[in-house]
Amino acid sequence: KHFIASRGCPYACTYCFNHSYNKLYQGKGKRVRFRSVDNLLDEVESVVKKYPTEFVYFQDDTFILDKRWVEEFSEKYKKRINQPFHCHVRANLMDEDIAKLLKDANCYSVHIAVESGNDRLRNNVLKRAMSEQDIYSACDLLHKYDIKFMLQNILGLPSGSLKDDFETLEMNIKCKPTYAWASIFQPYPGTDLAQMCLNNNLISVQDLGKISSSFFERSVLDIQDKKEVEYLQKLFAIAVEHPGIYKSGLLNTMLSLPDSPEIRQLLDNLYKSFRKTADKKLYGIDI
Repeated sequence: KHFIASRGCPYACTYCFNHSYNKLYQGKGKRVRFRSVDNLLDEVESVVKKYPTEFVYFQDDTFILDKRWVEEFSEKYKKRINQPFHCHVRANLMDEDIAKLLKDANCYSVHIAVESGNDRLRNNVLKRAMSEQDIYSACDLLHKYDIKFMLQNILGLPSGSLKDDFETLEMNIKCKPTYAWASIFQPYPGTDLAQMCLNNNLISVQDLGKISSSFFERSVLDIQDKKEVEYLQKLFAIAVEHPGIYKSGLLNTMLSLPDSPEIRQLLDNLYKSFRKTADKKLYGIDI
């Protein structure tokens, strides 16, 4: 069952709508608002009592923004609910205290976004304000406290390259996540990165309005190695789980396969099959 404890995000990642959302709230109060812990747990408690619930999922952009709030949540959730739960965290906010509080509250797994293993793309293009050390330290803490985690990544970024995407793959292999999620960048209208794509003729205004609802299929940008990037998205998680595929050169061989509907379907089947097994690892239940 899914719940939301807060609204808004203080960060301004260029691929996300939040910087536009934040402009709407300039001078109109807080950009980020948290419910009280008791208010949130009243809702969770009522749902858990009324409906079969094996797992609680908090959908907030960043669940750990306020350490004092997390401290209160950890103490009260453990007493009132104590169901295993999942939340979204941010690497530069993770520290020993937060990791321990999450574990004490029965946190089973988290999402944590890397987006790119390349410093220039992550910080100059995506505006993530996050160092490599932030990411590695956060992953080390999650391993230490036995909290399973999904690393989120974006492939096919504007001004990036296939080499940069391999750098992202290498970072994920080093971090050893429970599952390595990879999506293909989509320039959503109204975002800063979509405007960058228009300014650099990576997409036309007309094509910007034809973006698919899926970020797992194809890149809509005019980028180099587009087919290879799209193939890599299907194989990314498997290569992180089994790094020998990458280190042996087999991954490169698979990326060099011709572009055909049959090969795309094969890779898509591999991707979906592996993704399904990852859900069991991340949430401990069949979903």
